[in-house]
Amino acid sequence: MVDADGVVFTGSLIGHSGHDIADKVALEFALQTVRFQRLTNAPPDAPLATGDLIYHWYGNLNSVTNLTKRLK
Repeated sequence: MVDADGVVFTGSLIGHSGHDIADKVALEFALQTVRFQRLTNAPPDAPLATGDLIYHWYGNLNSVTNLTKRLK
């Protein structure tokens, strides 16, 4: 949920990526960092707006720096 000023004040996961840490980071990011434009098309007495925020994750194995070579 977003208030009339565009500040996200509550949220929940509506789908899971299969990676608990990624899900947690996405939710924390949405609640602490994401801001929307102020409501302009809602009635004056509508203090809240709702919607879905969709993350598209991708992995780049070239950026992984904490792998260690496994010796046989």
